[in-house]
Amino acid sequence: MKEKSDIDRIRNSGGHTTVGSEHDGAIMEMKNIAGRLLVIKERAIYEIVTADSIDPERKNANLPPMIQKIIIDRGTESEIVSRTLLTAIGLFKPEYIMAAVDCNIIISLMIDMLSEIYILEKEISEYQQSENDASAEYEIRKQEKAPYKLPSIVNLESRCKTIFQKADHVEQLLIDIITRVYPELKLTKQSHFPNLYLEIKKLYGENDGFVKLLETASGFMQILRELRNGFDHRLDHTKAIDYQLQVNGDIIAPTIELNHKKV
Repeated sequence: MKEKSDIDRIRNSGGHTTVGSEHDGAIMEMKNIAGRLLVIKERAIYEIVTADSIDPERKNANLPPMIQKIIIDRGTESEIVSRTLLTAIGLFKPEYIMAAVDCNIIISLMIDMLSEIYILEKEISEYQQSENDASAEYEIRKQEKAPYKLPSIVNLESRCKTIFQKADHVEQLLIDIITRVYPELKLTKQSHFPNLYLEIKKLYGENDGFVKLLETASGFMQILRELRNGFDHRLDHTKAIDYQLQVNGDIIAPTIELNHKKV
């Protein structure tokens, strides 16, 4: 019998580890998604990677047997996580879904979507805080009778661009999931919601409740896509306008202008 090498003994041994920190809360679920081991805690989600997945030929004995990395600092207590990843894990099970649908791919796409939504939420929150801070500074200077200074948002257009890029990424991931769950619609990832609406309307008629919901959603998604295109390519029909001082002394808060024939 061939004697095991030192690295084989290390890799084949049992072991234990602490995932994350106490701040993350308790482990609520562990899930194998297409070969990825996810550890879902109350306030964070981690992925556990084995040394063999990084070094399958076992050449480096110094690699830790288990490597953990945080996916998102949100867990089961988060509404976003519950509405996206946890819902997908509950729904997309092979015993519930037809064999043509790869549930692991769907859940992997949902993990990507969760990351995009998380960043989108963060960008929106930071923008709102910047607007609140600018307005508060204006009011303080006004009370102190300091020299007049019009509020302003630094890098307004770049921040709008980032927000709508992330929103568009979410829309693309949604369409990708839909094309995989409903292959009979013969849609592609480039179809987007207006095409989905037209296909569903053919099936159920324009008076169906879901069709009416999709009509509203597709209009909103079209606006998001045109805003993303406009900011990405610096098109004339899309503008981010900072605080504006009016003739009567009023100040208009930042606005976005979209003048596009499709919306």
